[in-house]
Amino acid sequence: MKTSIQLNQLSKETMEQLTTQVSETLATNLVNHRPAKAFGAIDMWKIQRQYRISTRSRNLA
Repeated sequence: MKTSIQLNQLSKETMEQLTTQVSETLATNLVNHRPAKAFGAIDMWKIQRQYRISTRSRNLA
C-alpha cells in the first residue's frame, strides 16, 4: 500500500519562530512545602489489594 504525505510549506517567519532557542532558567527560589512520603508496608498492602480486586473482577466477566 502506497501512501503519500504532503507537507505544507512553512513561511520563513514561521520557521524562524519554531526554531529559535530559548534560554533555560532554574527556579531556585521554590520551596517544597510537603516532604516526600516514604513508601511503607501499608502502601504495598494497598497495591496488592487493588491488584487482587482487579483480577477478581476480570475473571468474573
